[in-house]
Amino acid sequence: MPTPVPIRDDETGAYNMRDLDGLEWNTGGDEVASGSVPSNGGAPSSPPIQYSDGVVQETLDLDSRQREADIVMEQMRHALGVDVLGWVSNSEYEAVKELAGEMKARMLEAAKTAEGITGVRDHFPFDDFDEST
Repeated sequence: MPTPVPIRDDETGAYNMRDLDGLEWNTGGDEVASGSVPSNGGAPSSPPIQYSDGVVQETLDLDSRQREADIVMEQMRHALGVDVLGWVSNSEYEAVKELAGEMKARMLEAAKTAEGITGVRDHFPFDDFDEST
């Protein structure tokens, strides 16, 4: 089943969900449309699922936050010289480990909330860890 993406109509301001094939999925409620799948097995005559404006906005906000996090992660990987799987050459390992520790310390200093401190302390993506556990 294609994944719908939200598209805002410039004239009405309403959000419509469109899948990658360009089929429109209207928003409006959180209910399943009745009779939306034709018996002949062709394309639905109306969308099987409708999304409220609140759900669409929440999804857009979540997507925006994820894209920002992806950019930060890419910048950190680039600064450390680490590939997307977290690998670094053996000759660079100690230097990268030290730089990652400095980066984590600065992030902990910049964290403003207890949640932010816990997040950096416990979930820093470039911490060295024991793969055998």
